[in-house]
Amino acid sequence: MATAGAETAPEIVELARGLQHDPTLIYEFVHNTIDYVPYFGALKGAVLTLTEGAGNDFDQAALMVALLRASGFTAQFVYGQQFIPAFGAADQHDLHHWLGVDANGEVLSTVLGSAGIPVDTATNPPRVTRVWVKATIAGIDYLFDPAFKVYQETVGIDVAAAMGYDRTALLTAAGGTAGADSVENLNDPGLRTALTSLSSTLVDNLRAHHPNASMEEVIGGREIVPEYLGALPTTLPFANITSQYWDTVPDAYLHKVRIQHGGIDQTLPISEVAGKRLAIAYDTGVAAVAAVGSASSAVAGEPTPRLGTLESPQPLALEGLTLTPPLPEAEPWVGEPRLTVPAPLPPSQPILGDANLEQGAEPSAAPLTAGGLAPLAAVATWDFGRVTPTSDPSTITTSFTNNKAFTITVTNSLLAGTSSAYSILQGGGVTTLVPGQLITIKLQFSGTLQARGTKTGTFRMRLSCSGCTPVDQDYALTGFVADAPNVSNSSG
Repeated sequence: MATAGAETAPEIVELARGLQHDPTLIYEFVHNTIDYVPYFGALKGAVLTLTEGAGNDFDQAALMVALLRASGFTAQFVYGQQFIPAFGAADQHDLHHWLGVDANGEVLSTVLGSAGIPVDTATNPPRVTRVWVKATIAGIDYLFDPAFKVYQETVGIDVAAAMGYDRTALLTAAGGTAGADSVENLNDPGLRTALTSLSSTLVDNLRAHHPNASMEEVIGGREIVPEYLGALPTTLPFANITSQYWDTVPDAYLHKVRIQHGGIDQTLPISEVAGKRLAIAYDTGVAAVAAVGSASSAVAGEPTPRLGTLESPQPLALEGLTLTPPLPEAEPWVGEPRLTVPAPLPPSQPILGDANLEQGAEPSAAPLTAGGLAPLAAVATWDFGRVTPTSDPSTITTSFTNNKAFTITVTNSLLAGTSSAYSILQGGGVTTLVPGQLITIKLQFSGTLQARGTKTGTFRMRLSCSGCTPVDQDYALTGFVADAPNVSNSSG
């Protein structure tokens, strides 16, 4: 349900205090400063309407209701129909001066209809479905319609004259061949010089003749005609039919976003997530949680989505051989809502056992425990997280430095049986490292052309030197290919 708890939001509480908890000032603030935008249903809610300074009648009513409740008054939404003149009203209280379109009945009907607002133009005046506010103050019921406001058109200056624009002169400077509606083979330096001159002339003109002008006063626009109450209204300016009173806007009138991914299927009112970052991050192997802010809900059988931050890893050093653990890249999946998949860091463990490698040591079939290299019994696991066939791949990047006084050969490969989802982007094959030299290794996990499920593999790093027994260190690779997320919007 929309607006529930909005009166406790810090922005609303502070604004109500700044308006002295006065219903008159609250109405005048919403009416005189929040622009009307035609669309139907509750989209933004109180806080985002305040933040953006614009909204429809649902959202402006939500802002006023929240401010009144934060001030200690009882307030409700009123849903019904109002009979509003199309144009020609003596006091300009008509659709023409509200919507800012031509004084034409067909145009007005098209604007409201395309915005999804129910309107009946068969009546005279037209009947428009609206939402307004009822507030009980000192035992008396008052009615407010903050979203209906008269606009006045602002005529801008002659910008072309102010900058000294002349079409022929501009085309001459730009060169090229002019057609009926196009220009070919422009002289780029000449055009840039001409445009720079026009811009400078316009700036100088504005500074000299319009130093305090608003944007609307320069290019034209429209402004709200402010209204100041002499007394709190008990009626509306238009005949109306009241259909329902709401404490909160019913679910059927809420704009929503639905997020479907694997076992996750969450539908959230946009007003509850607007202005917040929506993210899904995963811990594999446990129940799923779709998180918005601090809210969460569990869905069994899927990896755990979670919100969190990754800390930079500390390099691992062992007897002069250093492996810097991978810092996974959080790859975005979609723009809005933003879904991110950070790959967990590999465990903090060294890649070699003794690693006291000495040049000239005798080869031995058994691992050397002194004066040579010995593999670890433990095997590290690199988790690439979760990708989809359409998302960007997940990558892990690491580096290995030869801190010894002699040359080491590094051979990096993916062992047989490794899923084709994995590939070595950088540092594969055989590399000879002289003392102090570094090799960068980058592995990729891609869901392209992969079936849904967990993908595994093994990355092997083999270290060898002249007179040494080669040492292999294997890293288990794991990642999950999920179905592509399905994000859709709805309005009821």
